[in-house]
Amino acid sequence: MTVSKLIIIASHVPIFFAAIYALIIYRQLRYELKIFSWFLFLAGILQLISLLLWMKRINNLPVLHLYVPASFVSLALFYDAIMKGFIHRQLIRIIIVLFVLASILNSVFIQEIHTFNSYALTLESVLLIVL
Repeated sequence: MTVSKLIIIASHVPIFFAAIYALIIYRQLRYELKIFSWFLFLAGILQLISLLLWMKRINNLPVLHLYVPASFVSLALFYDAIMKGFIHRQLIRIIIVLFVLASILNSVFIQEIHTFNSYALTLESVLLIVL
């Protein structure tokens, strides 16, 4: 195994450890952290799928097109839970729906699923910073 392959595989280890740890302590967590755990579970599962596809030399960028809207939904719901009463819940829900629709439209019509979905990823980053 080459050093570059080892580095790529090792870069996934922290995500897997975080997801496994969250799974172990899930029942002890407060509601807000349970929602954040969903993000960790999602990231762990999709990173594993991505890594397996990479090892089989299959383009794994379609996984990113799933990961971006799914991670945004889980993180936006986390922000919704911790900012209860500060930001109106309906506003966050509307932003979630609009982002998922924009992400789907981007993947179907603008950026092919076998390419990096930089538009949706950039929009996700901006929205999360705003939240």
